[in-house]
Amino acid sequence: MFAQLTAKTATQAATIKPAAQASSKPASKRTASKAKPAAVSMEIKYAIQDFARPRAGAALIAHTAAFLELSGLADGKAVPKAQAAKVIGARAVQYHTDNGNFMPTDKGLTLTEKGEMFFISRVTEPELLFAYREVLTTGKVNALANVKTEAARIAI
Repeated sequence: MFAQLTAKTATQAATIKPAAQASSKPASKRTASKAKPAAVSMEIKYAIQDFARPRAGAALIAHTAAFLELSGLADGKAVPKAQAAKVIGARAVQYHTDNGNFMPTDKGLTLTEKGEMFFISRVTEPELLFAYREVLTTGKVNALANVKTEAARIAI
């Protein structure tokens, strides 16, 4: 459903590795053949505090794209309104609901066709998208996402 957004960034984002994963040493044949990739949780476990949450520009676009992707809204799933408010803020939830991008249902908020077109039209910077994905899923401090200390994010 939201393939256009991820298509714009997937190729570039796939080449971006966190510093801990980047290595100049090639893996040995034995390690490479038996090693399994570490499981990465794509579940939102953290939210950025109001004072550090992006308000405009490329950072806001990337933060919203990460939320839509990780919450499942981009794939047609519903997300509880309370969870959405914790992650993107009550004002953003109200704005997107009032403008017809989100629709409240019995199961939570869903992305409307209008909302899908609205978010697809945005161009997301891959580095920022990666940074926000990382913060929302792991809580890792990341200055690019304006999470410069652990106090800038909360577990949800």
